[in-house]
Amino acid sequence: MISEARMDSIEYKIYVGVGRLTDTDEVRQFIVDTQFTDGLTITEADGVWLGPDGMEEEDSLVITILSDDITMTSQIRNFADAYAAEYYQMQVIWSETPVTFTSREYER
Repeated sequence: MISEARMDSIEYKIYVGVGRLTDTDEVRQFIVDTQFTDGLTITEADGVWLGPDGMEEEDSLVITILSDDITMTSQIRNFADAYAAEYYQMQVIWSETPVTFTSREYER
């Protein structure tokens, strides 16, 4: 038997820089220790932008969270403040996008 459910939610994406001298595993652990209430997915990314001295690049992590928790924006603000302080970041960027996702469950 297969059951399917659709749910409206918000997809949050948090973009954090990982400095060249910072251990990515350490940053991952910092993110996991934050304990976002709805869980998360971490994706590695390579960021490139045009800076004052030409092209610059930095390793980045993108944190994706699907949540309908009304406190999630507050949780993200708290994370951004702590992350910026711990890793000397000048900014932490996030987006919030309404989404509808579908889940299929299979009985085995």
